[in-house]
Amino acid sequence: MFYEQIHSSDNDYFWMTPDISSDFVFPLHLHQNYEFIYVEEGEMTVRICDQEFIVKKGEGALIHPNQPHAFSTVLHSKSWVVVFSHDHIPELRRAVHTDGAHHPVITLNDGALYQKIENAKNDPFRRRSILYLIAALYLENEKVEGLDIDSNSLVRKIADYLDLHYTEPITLEKMANDLGYNYRYVSGVVNKFFRLSFLGVVNRYRVNYACDLLVNSDKGITEISMICGFESTRSFNRNFRSVMGTSPREYRNGKRDKTE
Repeated sequence: MFYEQIHSSDNDYFWMTPDISSDFVFPLHLHQNYEFIYVEEGEMTVRICDQEFIVKKGEGALIHPNQPHAFSTVLHSKSWVVVFSHDHIPELRRAVHTDGAHHPVITLNDGALYQKIENAKNDPFRRRSILYLIAALYLENEKVEGLDIDSNSLVRKIADYLDLHYTEPITLEKMANDLGYNYRYVSGVVNKFFRLSFLGVVNRYRVNYACDLLVNSDKGITEISMICGFESTRSFNRNFRSVMGTSPREYRNGKRDKTE
């Protein structure tokens, strides 16, 4: 599954993953929309700001706009994601006066939920009715004041910076200078919040972009590696296999076989 990194801030924005992902992993990022991830099978770790939540089969997690978050799978999971602007359910924005949440995990146990949303993509009334249900269940859980992520402002700046520059030959030193922070301090923040080396985080973004190009374009492996910011095809192949567990060519062929 290609996870869309650049989400629109347009009114009435709605996007959902085109299929159900196996063992989904994506590093810390943020955007201006709500995001809901639902686990169909197994369990996932959803990190929101500086807290981690286990989301199991039949459960989902609702993430607020501008909230740093990450997804990981330790053993196995099948999941999907919906991203939507606050215009769909404006009451939620007014009801929750916080940038975070102590209880983002809700239980639905609806094996047909993905198909229901898929069928309602072009029907605003049905689509919003499902989102209102998710919001209602979320508000039942959210009885306490949410997290304050002001202290994580640098994390948001780092995530924004990576979104803009991950295809470029960036370094931790350059990012720290561009953001106006001490190199050692930024290094500590990256290690604490992303739980990967800086290069590991950048390569996760690059591999994710490469997955989209491999499936949705006819560009060659070498060209894709250059577009995504890898210094060589060898580096691209090595990092892609490390993240995805397969080679770029095998990934492309496997995805195309499923659509034929």
